[in-house]
Amino acid sequence: MNDERGKHRRLLRPAPLLALAAALPALAAAVRATAQRWYPTLDNGIYSARAWDVGTSHNPMLATWSSRSTATGIIMNHPGPMAFQLLAPFRRLFGPVGVRIGSAFINAGAAGSVVWMAWRVGRRRGVATFGLGVLVLSASMGSEVLSDPWTHNLPLLGFFAAAVGMWASLAGDRWGPALTVFWASLCAQISLAYVVLSAVLVAASLMAGVGWWWGADRRTSRNRRNGSAPSDRVENRGPVAGDDADTDTNTNTDATGQRGCARRVRTLLASFGAGTRPRALLVAVGTTVALWALPAWEQFVAPDGAPGNVTAMAQNAERLGAGRGTGFAIQSFADIVVIPPAWVFPDPQGWENSTGARWGVGASVAVFGGYIVVLAAAAWWAGRRRSVALAAAVGAVGVVTVASLATLANISETTLATAAYLRWLFPVGAFVAAALAFVALDAVLTAVPGTERLPALARSGGGAAAALAVVVGLTVYSIDAHGLESGSPAWANEPAAQLHGALADAPQELADRGPLLTVETPYLTSLTLFPAVIDELLAAGVDLRFAPDTPLLAQFGVGRVAGGDEEWELSTRSGVSAATAGTEPGVDVLAEFGVDDPAEFDELGPRAEELAARIDRTTLVADPERARTAMARFFDEAAVGRTLDDPIGSIYDGTVIALARRGAVKVPNDLRADLAAFAVDLERRDHAFAVVVQPVGYNPPVPQGPVIALPGGDPG
Repeated sequence: MNDERGKHRRLLRPAPLLALAAALPALAAAVRATAQRWYPTLDNGIYSARAWDVGTSHNPMLATWSSRSTATGIIMNHPGPMAFQLLAPFRRLFGPVGVRIGSAFINAGAAGSVVWMAWRVGRRRGVATFGLGVLVLSASMGSEVLSDPWTHNLPLLGFFAAAVGMWASLAGDRWGPALTVFWASLCAQISLAYVVLSAVLVAASLMAGVGWWWGADRRTSRNRRNGSAPSDRVENRGPVAGDDADTDTNTNTDATGQRGCARRVRTLLASFGAGTRPRALLVAVGTTVALWALPAWEQFVAPDGAPGNVTAMAQNAERLGAGRGTGFAIQSFADIVVIPPAWVFPDPQGWENSTGARWGVGASVAVFGGYIVVLAAAAWWAGRRRSVALAAAVGAVGVVTVASLATLANISETTLATAAYLRWLFPVGAFVAAALAFVALDAVLTAVPGTERLPALARSGGGAAAALAVVVGLTVYSIDAHGLESGSPAWANEPAAQLHGALADAPQELADRGPLLTVETPYLTSLTLFPAVIDELLAAGVDLRFAPDTPLLAQFGVGRVAGGDEEWELSTRSGVSAATAGTEPGVDVLAEFGVDDPAEFDELGPRAEELAARIDRTTLVADPERARTAMARFFDEAAVGRTLDDPIGSIYDGTVIALARRGAVKVPNDLRADLAAFAVDLERRDHAFAVVVQPVGYNPPVPQGPVIALPGGDPG
């Protein structure tokens, strides 16, 4: 037994180095984030503020507010605070940029977990396929996304790790369920998009863990009755496990050989006192309870606003209505996961932040049918090879596919299924490709003549050098933003930096004002920069309060509900209104950015009228070659229609400017250039921003802009 354990430990020695290699892109992102002058804006400002709150009297019990609330009017949050808890030490140590550093380390941990588990179950072949999969996914994300705590970005590698944990659980690895529980819980707590997926993965992993334990106990009992030596080895027959399979030390038996169900249950319960597999299952179950304790407490004991969040989620689901159905699910799955895999080299100009699929229905359905054929062939090969690890890989792909289709089919028609929202399919695609490659590699090495030398070549110095070159190459490629959307817009970093310096003395200035009612204005610049302001002031100890039943309370609640006796409010000004705030009686400006003389923009009105007249004289039509799908063409044509109905309004709200920038409409080159020049001046005016303290209920005399809609906000 000691020799067997020593051999097992020797086999695991490469695992830490391999895990470190897989984590290199994320670690490089952490270094890049440390060197950057970065401040959290938009959703990332919320992550920074709530990470600071962890362990205080305002300890978060939920994640950020969900934008799905806009469609129903029922405010709800994403399910849990796990991301805030993991980011909290980094936020305390490094300041606001700590949430970026922490996000990179979370992704490094996910990548390392993938390779560690791949080595345990699949050895070199597992590392070659799943390790390459996680490296390619990391490289395609780029360092900007690898260090981004945004709801749509932070769970990507975590879900890949959760899927690998489920594969390991199906293959009989005792630590697979615990790995799945941890990473799947993180994904589900960060974003509602992962709730069904994560629940399915956790259920499959725990059931597999219990099944392997039950089977091991039955084998031990049978061996004792037959007089043979007790053995609890996992019977991973096949080329990728064999003698390298995971082992347990559970030797409890049913001494009397009775087969009654009651005796079996008692024996199994007693076996928790011995053996590593039962203890690993206890770790998985205990981890589940610990990670979901706060969301359960919020729902059943101390709701952070009525009703509890789970109740609000159920009410939202009921109001959102029926899902989009199987057709949408198959088309979206094929478009993003299969043809060509968008998770490898995402094209932000082609599909990011657009609505609808990238390909037609016919092509999507045909390729999905081919995918099912490939999956069936992989299952046949795994059965022929009698390999548990191969069969588990195919089974895990099937589980992930079904869960993904169920999630897609239930996306409501009232939910805007943008590419950013569907980004959770990136790790799904990476896992599917890695798992099928794992089976394909075994088929090639087994069935293709002349490949028997490849394993020895892979173990040689040349093979190690080639693998290192791949890791370094993908790491270097990852040190780029790749154009993917981040939770902090690039334009907002410089304003946030200036606000950071200007707010240094704000806590002293506000000390005698008492608690401040925090009021969010529904304007683009305010929504982007205000979270950075709130983060700064909360960390400095300013007493901010939030009105009941508002998105701000959902973001920063837990003990910060306004009492109704506040005399002053903290608010913001955008656009021309930011320049006039300092002249208004009773209004104090704490900080400002980009404020210019309003007279500089007096000519924008005549310029807009002149551009509108030229648009009226132009045959403005959507360019069908720029839209890849019928749905995309529909949205472009709708935007053209709004432009023709109200050309001046479309200039100021950016509709026609966005169409011209994307080349979605055919316009003369001189008009396109003049629209671009107008947009520069318009953005300079509208990005002016001021943080003010004013009497509660004060209504500024100068209109703000540009306007976007918020639940409960005044769109006018």
